[in-house]
This record gives sequence, C-alpha cells and structure tokens, in this order.
Amino acid sequence: MLVDGVTVIPDVVNPVHDITFSGITFAYTTWNAPTAEGYVDNQAGVLWDPTTRSPIRIPAAVQVHRGQRITFSDDTIRNLGTSGIDLADQTQDSTVYRSTVTDTSGIGVAVGEVDDYYQTQTALMTSGNTVSDNTIQFVGQEFADAVGVLVGHSRNTTLSHNDIGYTPYSGVSIGWGWGWASSCDLQAKQGLPQPCAHGSTYTGGNHVVGNHVHSVMGELNDGGPIYTLGGQASQSEFTGNVLGECINGCNAIYHDEGSSLWYTHDNVVKSIGGSLWLNLWTPTIHDDTIQNDFTDTDHYNNNGTDITFQPSTVVPDGNWPPAAQAIIDAAGPDTPKPALVDDDDLRIAYHGSWSSSGSRNYGDLDNGVHYSQQDGASATITFQGTGISFLTETNSDEGKIGVTLDGTAEPAVDANTAQRGAQQKVFTVKGLPSGSHTLTVSKIDGTYFLVDGFELIG
Repeated sequence: MLVDGVTVIPDVVNPVHDITFSGITFAYTTWNAPTAEGYVDNQAGVLWDPTTRSPIRIPAAVQVHRGQRITFSDDTIRNLGTSGIDLADQTQDSTVYRSTVTDTSGIGVAVGEVDDYYQTQTALMTSGNTVSDNTIQFVGQEFADAVGVLVGHSRNTTLSHNDIGYTPYSGVSIGWGWGWASSCDLQAKQGLPQPCAHGSTYTGGNHVVGNHVHSVMGELNDGGPIYTLGGQASQSEFTGNVLGECINGCNAIYHDEGSSLWYTHDNVVKSIGGSLWLNLWTPTIHDDTIQNDFTDTDHYNNNGTDITFQPSTVVPDGNWPPAAQAIIDAAGPDTPKPALVDDDDLRIAYHGSWSSSGSRNYGDLDNGVHYSQQDGASATITFQGTGISFLTETNSDEGKIGVTLDGTAEPAVDANTAQRGAQQKVFTVKGLPSGSHTLTVSKIDGTYFLVDGFELIG
C-alpha cells in the first residue's frame, strides 16, 4: 500500500459573484512577513513558506477567492508594499480591465494558483478570467523576482492588449510545473532524475494576444517579456504580441521547461540586442508550433521535441512589412495615450541601427533610452495636437540632430554639451494647426544619438 498524499476537499461555499469595482484607487498596503520570517524566493513572486515549505505568494492589495464574474474596471492600483490584484483559487469568469497598476513591491496582477494542478472538477478550477487593456508598469520594486502578470494553473485565461513594462524580471509568466507534465522519456532526455516525477495538469486553452511587453529584465536574468512554463493540457495561443527592450538580455519568446501545445504565431520582436528571439532549450518542451513571426534578429534556439518551426522574417532596420506594422499598430491597450511618450512607446518608429539601454540611473524618462551610432538613423512619431517637444540627453559625445516636421526640414539642433543633461528639450514647436502631424529626428554627427521621448502639446 502506497500513500502519496492527502487532498482536503473544502466544504461547499456560496461564492461571491457579480460585483464590479470601477473608478476606485487602491493604494498604500504593506506586508511585514519578509522582515519577520525572510523572503524565500522560488520564482515570479511565488515563495516557499519558511515553516511548511509549501508554495505561497506575495499577498495582494485586492484578493478574490472563489469569485465568479467579479470585474475591476478603470481602477488605479499603486504605491503598494504587496502585489496588486489577485484572482485567486477557483475564481472564474472575472476581469481586470482598462486599469493602471504601478509601483508595486510584488506582482501586478495574478491569476490562479501553482499547487492545484491535480484538479479534475471544473467547478474547482480557476478558469475563464480576462486581463485586458491595462497598463502594468514598475512592479517588483521591492521583490525583484516579481512579474507584471502571473498566471499559474488556469484554464481559458485571456491576456490581451495590455502594456506591461519596466519590470525587474519577466513581464508575463504563465504556467507552472516545469517538466512535470512531460513524459518520463522526455525528462530523461533533459537529464532529469529517474524514475521521474510525472503527472497531469488542467492548465490549457489560454490566450496571450496583442500585448506590448517591454523594458523587462531590469535586475535578474533567465526570463523575458513573456515566459511560459510547464505543460498545457490543451492548445494555447500566443499571437499578435510586440516584445522588446530587454535590459540585461533575455529570451523574447521563452517557452521554458515543459512548455507544450503552444501555437505561437504572428508576433513582433524588436530592440532586444544580442538576445534570442526564441528559446526552446530542452527536450521537455514539446509539440509547439512556431510560425509567421517578425524579428530584428535571427538568433534563436530550438532543442524542443516535435516542434513545428518556421524561422522568423528578419527585419534589421525597422522597415517592418505591412503585416508586422499591423501587429505593432494593434498591440497594447485601446485607451487614450499619455502626452508624455517614452522611448519604448509603440507610437515611435525607429529606422536604421538602434539599441536600447535601461536602468541607466541618469535621470532619463522612465530610466532608459534608445540610442544609435549610425549617421542617418532616425525616429519618427505621428501625433495629434498643436505642438511637440523632443527629449534627449545632451553630452560631450553627442552631436547635431536633423529635424523634419510634416515633411519640411527644420533647422538642426545640437545635443553636444560639456556636461551630461537628462530629459533635455532640444526641439519644441507650438501653435501648429490642431490635427495630425509627423516629426522625424535623425543623427547627423557625434558618437551617439539618444531618444529619451517626446512630450505632446495640445
């Protein structure tokens, strides 16, 4: 007789249901457990309980347990010593929509658990939840392993058209369990101990669609804009995402250990330097389909099993073909755009040879810039308004900048100064007719040309 464990089935409860929280600000929570007990990191804001050694998570400012049809819309979640919103165990058909999550010590938004893979009863699964059209930035300000969005074991979860950025680790982490759901044969090929630990999962049918994930990996390594882990029980889709700006290097599309049954297609990967646009590093990654992606690098790794793979269309100079540009135009939230445009904003089109640099601590807008050493490299923004300012860094290794407004050349401006200056408005125009305008700035000379952002007027 073998005893593998015991599962306690809770008493039947009447779940909270059909509640909307709209236009509310949640702020100023705290969490003292790490001070008293230590912070025993596992991954992505999931910890080991110091006493029981079971997985726990950073608590959230707002936690929903077993909820049904709970909606958070147009809310602001900020300045937290915890995570933001947690759609926790068995929460179903609930939504986080058109909200802003910023300056959290932990995760931005969490969905599902990491220890209920064994569920077979539909009523006890986390399922049918949606996180869409949100701006989730500057998470993990205290606990650097945190991510913008964490999805544990969950069925039919949709992450769509979010803007997720400025994270110390990955932007999105979806799935759990490493190679647990992979066969013992595949685990042996990876070199995992035998006899193997093998089981099932109810995770599957998830959709990661149209997100803009950028400026990630500010402190840690071995992650990426969107990271998947563990097996899917049914096909999940990864499409229409725009991924870029990995500060300390990354794997842009990172299907990690055990990832299976992902249909990954029609994504755009840009501004990741020498990083990999795709990483399938080990045989327990299996039965995935990768096709029709656009990248500005040809670096990838495919050691998976039974992978249907098509190399990406490589576009090194920012002249994206219409299909890729349509993905870029559609990504991110369908909400009013801010007047302060950071260098990572999708409204900016970069042409020529460009790199990004984040976590510089030089006073940049959102602590990062795009830069080029190629004369003639340019950045273009089309905007609505009556004026605009161009923000750059001035320094002794920078030079003259060409300016074109609505197709007409303006006098060049100069970014060459004896001392470094951050967020310098070297070009400003006001009093334009209200409507659509296009501004292009380009490198004329000097060693470096930096784009820190733009400020729209009117």
